[in-house]
Amino acid sequence: MILDFILNLFTNAGIISNVNQPTTRVLYKVEKNQKPYVPESACEESKLRRKIIELTFRVMFVTHALYEDDDHLSLSEKNEIKDLFKDKIQFLTKEDINYIKKIVKSQPSATDLIDYAKAHQIDFDFVDKTIELVRIIARKSNRYDSVLDRVERRFIMEKEYL
Repeated sequence: MILDFILNLFTNAGIISNVNQPTTRVLYKVEKNQKPYVPESACEESKLRRKIIELTFRVMFVTHALYEDDDHLSLSEKNEIKDLFKDKIQFLTKEDINYIKKIVKSQPSATDLIDYAKAHQIDFDFVDKTIELVRIIARKSNRYDSVLDRVERRFIMEKEYL
């Protein structure tokens, strides 16, 4: 009873929200009070689109690495993916979020990564930074090292096309 009172008090004060809803099932969620970002110029729109393409590539890359070890994404691995873009969610449209969800569910292959990089003209330096990001995410375990090494070799072979 006291717990219910405290929860109601905090909820009504806006300190906490969605008390009764499970948070583990929802991978991507936009808060109700979060306003979408609207670019002020065409140049700004172009830069934003580029950042979204790069973010999508990173999500695709991390998803590939995390799926490769056991063909499964654990809750902690899903949270790692979510952490990649949670502070950028206001820049994403619903279509962007749905596309990212689709990527996460599709288990992207190394070929998918290379095709996406070629199609969106992602340079090798960005790929290299993404590999380092995954190494940082997986710093507690070396189980992703072989996956990262294989993908890195594939990108090196394709480097002249990027």
